[in-house]
Amino acid sequence: MLAMVRSCDAFAYVPGYDRCRIPSVSSALPSLVIAVLPAFLLPVRPTAGTGIIWIVYFMHVFGAVAVAPFLSDLTQDTLFFSLFISLSFIVVSLASNLTTIPFISFRINSTILNASALIVIIAALSFILTRFSVSFNLPSIYDVYDVRADFVDKISDGGGVDGYVMLISAYSLVPIGAILSFITYKRSSVLSASFFLMSALVTLVIYSVAAFKSSVFIFLLVSMIYIYVGDKEPFRRLLLIFSVVLAFALILDLSGVHSDSLIHWFRRVFIVPGLNVQFYLDEFGFFNDVAVPDAPSIISRVYFETDGSANAGLYGNGLARGGWHGILFVLFIFYLIASLANTIGGRVPLRISISLLFPSAYALSNSSITTVILSYGLMVNFIFLYGLANSCPAKITRSADR
Repeated sequence: MLAMVRSCDAFAYVPGYDRCRIPSVSSALPSLVIAVLPAFLLPVRPTAGTGIIWIVYFMHVFGAVAVAPFLSDLTQDTLFFSLFISLSFIVVSLASNLTTIPFISFRINSTILNASALIVIIAALSFILTRFSVSFNLPSIYDVYDVRADFVDKISDGGGVDGYVMLISAYSLVPIGAILSFITYKRSSVLSASFFLMSALVTLVIYSVAAFKSSVFIFLLVSMIYIYVGDKEPFRRLLLIFSVVLAFALILDLSGVHSDSLIHWFRRVFIVPGLNVQFYLDEFGFFNDVAVPDAPSIISRVYFETDGSANAGLYGNGLARGGWHGILFVLFIFYLIASLANTIGGRVPLRISISLLFPSAYALSNSSITTVILSYGLMVNFIFLYGLANSCPAKITRSADR
């Protein structure tokens, strides 16, 4: 809540945030209780699907409920909607944890899998280098929006393939390369170094060309989660990571050392998705039954007064697909994703499955669920995870545990 108060103050005159009102403790308490409720009821069984559930909860569900009292001027019944968000997410999460999808196994040679992955990463890097002028004079945080606007203009003229390659590289190929650099280290230091260097280089090239801030942190966070979370008590460690990030951002901001960590990075990851959900509710309504394909651009123009794309994860995307009917449709797909993650991810160590699927879970907190599956590489991550689960699982386990 303190982070939201600080963000409202810092962006008081920015469209969208100018709707923010600081609530009293008594008026904010019901929403906070509803936001915290899933933390006591969500599944904690150590599986990849549970990892996705908790990441989406931290980055999307909690914020969508907790920001509601800060937007008291909105016309919809936000308290009812907040309760619907928490309860529906709990039900879907528990249902996915009880579902078993059969796993079809067949042997895949690990050498072929590693070689294929490296070839694909190099091919993606080569494609980006041939399509764009890459400068390693990297843009600052204040220049990213101008650089990204130029990138969007360029891909609009290129038929969209460039955008697909860029997003899949950032959210899928970079994590795959980072994880394989750890897995292959004991068997081949040269192969491990190749995966690490290619992944790092793709990250830098993507940031240089498209200024995706998330691309830099995906590489760092995937590596950190792989190393730190491990296979024992992974969700306690995930919770500790998020808590430390918040505490560190608040300390830096309140001490005056570095305010960007809170009002830019933390706000973008944990507050903006929830803020957008409330705007979607206000604009389209809970009982709306008409799909709005261009909803992100409408929200961007109406609430933020920009020609951007204000996506809002599971619940915002659901509202745009047709009110509560659309939300149920999106939650059903999310249920299938979590169930499939449990099935495939159960064949490899948790540190591999959770760290690989972390970027996809982050994307689910911000974007359309079908866009995440296709454009953000969730399907590619599942294909790779499936291949990994079938390529000498015992060797993978031994390498990952070292």
